Amino acid sequence: MLTFYEVRRKSFSVKNNLETVSFGDHIHSDIEILYMRSGSQSITVEGNEYIVGEGETAVVFPNIRHSYIKEKTDNRYELNDATLYCAFRRLEEAGYITSFWGEGNSGARRRYYSIT
Repeated sequence: MLTFYEVRRKSFSVKNNLETVSFGDHIHSDIEILYMRSGSQSITVEGNEYIVGEGETAVVFPNIRHSYIKEKTDNRYELNDATLYCAFRRLEEAGYITSFWGEGNSGARRRYYSIT
């Protein structure tokens, strides 16, 4: 899955997340401001990963590709499909993996990956 364009229905919104969030690569026409009241949040902006810590602020300008990755308490990350497939695409572009399209048992096309 590739980056998607998020259409927001409000001109301004505030979200008060009590936990870190996981949200795949997306862009939108709004400025996004992330202020961490407690804990930390991993954010990827244009392919660069940053950790926003307690008391810190991140600003993402309009039409900039970004995503959020949720870190679990046991130092493992929770990834959604969009984040995972974007990581696969970047690994393939860098030459670390290869992929090919194959047919699944149910007739649906599937992409298979292997380490190079």
